Amino acid sequence: MISDREKPVKELTPEEKAKNAKKIKITSILGTILIVLGILGILLPYFNSWLLARNSDIDLTAISADQMQAAQRTGGDVPFDAIKEVGFFDFWPLLGKWKAEDIAGELIIPSLDIDLAIFNDADNINLLAGVGQLLPDRPMGKGNYVLTGHHVQGKGTLLHNLMDAEIGAKIYITDKDKLYIYKVLETVQKDTDAIHMLDEERLENYDKEEAIVSIMTCYRGQASSRWFVVAGLEDVTDYDPALISTP
Repeated sequence: MISDREKPVKELTPEEKAKNAKKIKITSILGTILIVLGILGILLPYFNSWLLARNSDIDLTAISADQMQAAQRTGGDVPFDAIKEVGFFDFWPLLGKWKAEDIAGELIIPSLDIDLAIFNDADNINLLAGVGQLLPDRPMGKGNYVLTGHHVQGKGTLLHNLMDAEIGAKIYITDKDKLYIYKVLETVQKDTDAIHMLDEERLENYDKEEAIVSIMTCYRGQASSRWFVVAGLEDVTDYDPALISTP
């Protein structure tokens, strides 16, 4: 009786060898594709953040006070619920489409390493390059001045760092004619239907505040929730970059 160990190994035909080699090759190719896709999935958010950081790195020294003030008088209101989170691919065609003539000012928060252009409205193109005036008919330094922008992955990109705002931090807004100096009074998370956060009557919530700025972004990138940083106006002076203090 011949044991299993002593049974002769069946010799594969050339056709069977070719078939097995083909299976091994296909499996290897699929494995390589899955590995590449996994690596791309890990790197893509960082690549997107790099693209957005480059897109928002605008040379604001080239924009004059007259240009900024002219831009403030243009632009249209954007519906509150029109601010959407940034998708992986859908924003690429919009990069670099912003226009210098739409820049109405500059937002600077030294403690958060935020220095962004303020655009005259909050359309999809502008919000990929800076922050937008949600209600362009409201002037700087008056009432409830509302700005909005994107929270994206990548520290230091757009309004990502806004989550780290602390009470008492300085916020500077300028049109290069005047410098408006604010101090953070409140940070709060709200649902998307919190329209009251945009109201002029919000000033009544803050004792002795003549004007506030409300800066809004998606809460940690979630379109279903909003993050607000509210700051009260402390001083208005002629524009001088030397007056903008470091953290």
